[in-house]
Amino acid sequence: MLGALGGCGLGDVANIPAPNEKQPRGIRRIEDWMMAHILYLEYIEEVFKLQSDVMLKNLEMYRQAVGDRIQLVWISGTDFGTQNGEFIRPERFRELYKPYYAKVNQWVHQNTG
Repeated sequence: MLGALGGCGLGDVANIPAPNEKQPRGIRRIEDWMMAHILYLEYIEEVFKLQSDVMLKNLEMYRQAVGDRIQLVWISGTDFGTQNGEFIRPERFRELYKPYYAKVNQWVHQNTG
């Protein structure tokens, strides 16, 4: 059985709120989100820290609800590339995304069968 817990995709541009607001505050466009990886690195790290903490809490509740009935869990569908190349450099992925995905995947391996 496949377990799909939504909201686990770190940096997923599909989760940018209100992208069509006429006078938005904060990051509301894909371009702004991608530029924030360079311009506001500390902000992105704080977002990922918060998001991964929520992911871990949700995974624990999910495990409590379904037990060992799940054989495979879907963690993320975040796009890191286009038809022609990467959205971000591999070094930036390893620096920014990998520690948080590793933390979540480690939890899954340590807390489930």
